[in-house]
This record gives sequence, C-alpha cells and structure tokens, in this order.
Amino acid sequence: MLVSGNHILSKALKGKYAVGAFNTSNLEITQGILEAASKLRAPVIVATSVKAIRYAGGPKIFALLLEELSKKLKISVVLHLDHATDIALIKAAISAGYTSVMIDGSHLPFNKNVTLTKAVVRYAEKYKVSVEGEIGIIKGSEDYIKAKKNVLTSPEEALRFVKATGVHSLACAVGTAHGMARGREKLDLLRIKEIARVTHIPLVLHGASKGVSPSDMKRAIALGISKINIDTEIRLAFTGSLRKSLQNKSVYDPREVLSRAREDVSETVQKKIKLFGSSRK
Repeated sequence: MLVSGNHILSKALKGKYAVGAFNTSNLEITQGILEAASKLRAPVIVATSVKAIRYAGGPKIFALLLEELSKKLKISVVLHLDHATDIALIKAAISAGYTSVMIDGSHLPFNKNVTLTKAVVRYAEKYKVSVEGEIGIIKGSEDYIKAKKNVLTSPEEALRFVKATGVHSLACAVGTAHGMARGREKLDLLRIKEIARVTHIPLVLHGASKGVSPSDMKRAIALGISKINIDTEIRLAFTGSLRKSLQNKSVYDPREVLSRAREDVSETVQKKIKLFGSSRK
C-alpha cells in the first residue's frame, strides 16, 4: 500500500526506530527492496534519484511500478523523490503518483533555501505529499550531488528553517558522506540530539552506506534519526552479484542473472531493516 512519508515517519519518531529509504534504479532492485520489507513486515521507502528518473524516462514509470508491486503487500510503502532541485520535476513526480519528495536547496544561501522549500511544501500539501528539506552540506559524490567537504548543520539554523518552511522531515549534515566510504565516518551525536530537541520532526541521515558503524547508527536512531538513506550499498550488492554470475559462461539467461542480483539486494536490505529496528512495525 502506497502511503505518504508522514504516515510512517511520525510513527518511527515516536517509536524510536528508523525507516530505510532504499534507492532503486530498475525493476529487480525495486523487487528486492519490497521483498525484504514484506518478509520482515517493515515499512519501507523506495527512493529514486533525479538521475534514475532520467534513466527510466520519467517519474511515471516508477510510479506505475510501485503502484502495481505494492498492491498485494500488507506493509506501508512510500515512493520518494530524492535530492530534487527543480520544482518542475517535483510537480511531475507528484502528478505521477509519488507520495514523498525531497527538495534539496542546501547549495543555496539560507534565505533562498527557505523560499524554495516553502514553495514546495505549499504545493505538496495540497496533494497530501510529504516534503523533506535539507540544511547543511554532506561531502562526497552520488549521481548529480557533489561536495568536497561537510558543512555541518547548525541546530539554530535547523530550527529557523523548520519554522519558516513547515517542512515535514529534515536532512542534516552530521558527519556522513555520500558515495563510497573511505573508512569510518564519525557521527556528531550531540549535534543530532540538539537538532532533534529543537525541531521535533523526523530527522534524515544521508550518506549512511558502509561508513557508519552499527553502534553509532543505533545511537543516532535513539536520538531522533527516523529515516536513513541507503544507495551505494544497494548498488554494490546488485553489481557485485552480476559480476559473480557472469563469470560462469554457461549462464546466459538474463532472468537468471538478474534474479540472483535481486536476491542479494533483498539480503542487504533485510540486514539494514533489522539494524534500523523497523521489523514488524
């Protein structure tokens, strides 16, 4: 069943667990994500980047796919647009059937970020679609998102931003990095605690693949992180499986190769769901 982000993140915040937002690029990854969530009876967010939408030919393809695949599932599923910077694309995604969008104005001056995010919130609320905003800059590279260093989120600016925009969830820069991990990332747990204390809305952790220790992840969730984005780790599971299967020259059926990759994605997602504490929620 497709629902808005608010529907599941408000419960996660109260229950002190986090919902995984797993990025997809194709049918098999989407199937793997949903199979994992269904098996563990967990709410789940299926996210698509701007690059994934362009690759697929538009947001309608993912919306139709999720609508069809989630029909028979007895779990709450959110279809989320990740890191959008263009209002036109956000409107197209909402029109197609997305139930959650992220407007990323973190690259803009504070006041312009507020203006942009507020406009998206006003538009999305007419369709009961939840909106995620972002304050601060997360280092690393992922699709069209690139930054050389972190600009950590200030609790004071986070509070001003939330009050001014009415945003439903907030992505914060607290020490993680987009893309491939280069060793352990050190989360600023005190910063997370203070941002959660002053904003009182679900907080979002980006760049959480590989670089964050399980113990720090659990502490962050206890302090107010309610949504955790996983992208790179999904890609690694999928492409790693393909490489392994294609070493066997007797395997030539694409469905056999892709089915194994789907299973590896599902296993990766299941591990994250268990870590985030959202099983049976």
